[in-house]
Amino acid sequence: MLKKKSFILLLLSLTLLVTDKSFAVKLDILPEEDGHSIFNEISEVEKPKLFFSNLIEDSEGVLVLAEEEYTFNPGEKVTVVAEPNQGFYFTHWEADGQKVSEAKEFVYTMPSKSVTLTGIFKKIVDPTVRIISPGNSASFEVQKDIPVKVQAESPNGKVTKVELLRNGIVVGSINDPSNSFIVSNLQIGTHSLTARVTDDKGARATSSAVTILVTEPNKVPIVSIISPKPAEVFPEGVDIRIEANASDPDGSISKVEFYRGSILVGTSTTSPYIITMPKVAPGSYNLTAKAFDNKNATAISSVVNVVVEKANVAPTVNISSPKNGDEFVLGSNIRIEAQASDSDGTVNKVEFYRGDVLIGTATSAPFAVTWSNVTTGTHSLTAKAFDDKGASKISAAVNINVLSEFEIPEISLVTPTDDQVLEEGSTVAFTVMFNGDSKYVKRVEYYAGSQLLGTSTSNPYNFDWKNVPVGEHELKAVVIGGTPEKIKNSNLVKLSVKPKPTIPFEITAPLRNSIIATGVDLTISVQVPNSIKKIKTVEYFRGNVKIGQTTIAPYDFVWKNVSSGEYNLVSRLVYEDNTVILSPVVKIFVEPFPGLSINYLVLDKPGQEDVEVQFTPTFLDLKSPVANVQYFVDENLVGTVDREPFILSWRGVFPGTYKVYAVAKDQNNLEFKSEEIIMEIKGEISVESEPEDLKMSYVLGPNPTSDFLNIHFSELEEEQEFEINVISMSGHFSKVFVAKTTDSSITIDVSNLKSGIYAIHLQNDGRYISGDKFIKR
Repeated sequence: MLKKKSFILLLLSLTLLVTDKSFAVKLDILPEEDGHSIFNEISEVEKPKLFFSNLIEDSEGVLVLAEEEYTFNPGEKVTVVAEPNQGFYFTHWEADGQKVSEAKEFVYTMPSKSVTLTGIFKKIVDPTVRIISPGNSASFEVQKDIPVKVQAESPNGKVTKVELLRNGIVVGSINDPSNSFIVSNLQIGTHSLTARVTDDKGARATSSAVTILVTEPNKVPIVSIISPKPAEVFPEGVDIRIEANASDPDGSISKVEFYRGSILVGTSTTSPYIITMPKVAPGSYNLTAKAFDNKNATAISSVVNVVVEKANVAPTVNISSPKNGDEFVLGSNIRIEAQASDSDGTVNKVEFYRGDVLIGTATSAPFAVTWSNVTTGTHSLTAKAFDDKGASKISAAVNINVLSEFEIPEISLVTPTDDQVLEEGSTVAFTVMFNGDSKYVKRVEYYAGSQLLGTSTSNPYNFDWKNVPVGEHELKAVVIGGTPEKIKNSNLVKLSVKPKPTIPFEITAPLRNSIIATGVDLTISVQVPNSIKKIKTVEYFRGNVKIGQTTIAPYDFVWKNVSSGEYNLVSRLVYEDNTVILSPVVKIFVEPFPGLSINYLVLDKPGQEDVEVQFTPTFLDLKSPVANVQYFVDENLVGTVDREPFILSWRGVFPGTYKVYAVAKDQNNLEFKSEEIIMEIKGEISVESEPEDLKMSYVLGPNPTSDFLNIHFSELEEEQEFEINVISMSGHFSKVFVAKTTDSSITIDVSNLKSGIYAIHLQNDGRYISGDKFIKR
């Protein structure tokens, strides 16, 4: 039925069709400000109309739709009030289908046209609510907080309240969008949880019930490893079987995990709970088992430590004495020694066997036993070593022979041969041969007649008889050895020793076909024969040219400054009775010999007490490339250089005077030595200023030279006088020439200089011209 309410001017019951329900709308027509109603002007002008759809009751009490219209002046204000029926709620007003207000009481200003005003209502729908968690029949331990999550929604609008009920009693109320509750202190038993929701339209709904069970606290399982045992030891590479006992006092076991330290090695889900660790490497391992019950509670067993040892390596053993094939005499005491070791432990003992019979045992190194009173025959000896873990190893067999006696072989004297003739003072080499095995020979003695000359105790038993005297000798060798000890004589050998012949007259130095260096002073020596005659003189010849003589023993002669060439040397011995003996000819070859000279340079280091000296070699007439140069200072080797240019730096040299020379060796191992030079290092090292040089260049030639040396100046405009100083590289010789230039050249005679390397210094009016070097052949 429509609700009706009286207003100031007119009561209109307006109904708006919304779905299948009618709603009453109260319209108040407000008077204008001057107190006149709208009807005062209805007849005066064409006024806009306001249309309503009105529901009225027919004769049978049924609501029917009837349209009504109202006329107002433009700008006139009309107040409309929406009152929803039970089960509905107002949403908004629309004017000609356009939303104009959400207020229930709405003041509408009439436009200058006709308009339809409509109120929009919606039917109130029940909200929805459900408990998301916990799930139905969920179980919780007593005294534990239980989180509850509720989902609530309303199609009517906003949810304003969510309530949680336990067994029909509200235990919580929130308006938090999360809709989360915590239920605490529930007693053991079954509880029913429901949720109730209320929205801003007053609609309510209640969720389905969720049943939960509150139980006693869960008890953790019990677990222990029953195999392997604590401290159990396993060999390397085995499979280790791990078994655990597990039970749960208030439930069941879901699984057992097995760990090696923190590493999971296996899981078992059924009893008996067993896993296997395959081929375990050496090491120490801590094993544990972790049991899970049906409520996922866990317990960990006590640690079981096991050890996996590296596989034991058996010891090594061998018999070091006696050797295979050794022979012994009946009744001997044989010492049997073995070498035994263990790579991963120690050797506890070594047992010694003859065949299968134990001879003896040694428990410490050196591992040895003595086998006494051995019997004749062939015996097989072995040694068996035991390590600290009980592993053992048997050595290879050593076979020995035990004889009733040891026989020595027959002996023959091979050298010297029978009737051999030697010269007085010779050495006789004794050589013997045995007819049979010589292993039982202890020594061989050598005799001349009954005189023992010497003894040899080791194979091949040779002996040298030195400085054999003149005479007839009967020689023999005697072998001694065997068990019991025996003696056997060799054949007899006759030896004749003759006196030495008379010493001949001959040149003993130099030797035949010797190569002599050009320019040396050659000493010629002779050997004179034994004679009662008195020597008058010994003469020396180069071919048929006499080069000298001497009258004083030992009659050596020095041939000075030998020039190059091939020479036949002959010496003539003249006695006082004028009898003459000529020596055999000795041919020699005189050739240029490699020359070597050295120079030194002091490298100044201001402020230091010691300096550095640099040695530089110069070579002459090399036959083959130089291999190395050794430098000697005061007869002490200070350095060897094996690379060109063979310069040596000698560091840490203190002031003083030193004798220096060098020895070079070429690639054919020919050695040649430099002259000795005197090196003086002054106490205060300073660099002397060089004299002002003349800007004058010159050329030396020929270089090398044997007679004359030409000095040719390239930029000399007039005749000038020069002082020419020629100095040997050793510093021991110098010669000064003073000469004037002719056609810009000077020639000096150097024929009387010894072969070697020389420095040449030039001066003109006291001014120095840079020096140069030349070689004198």
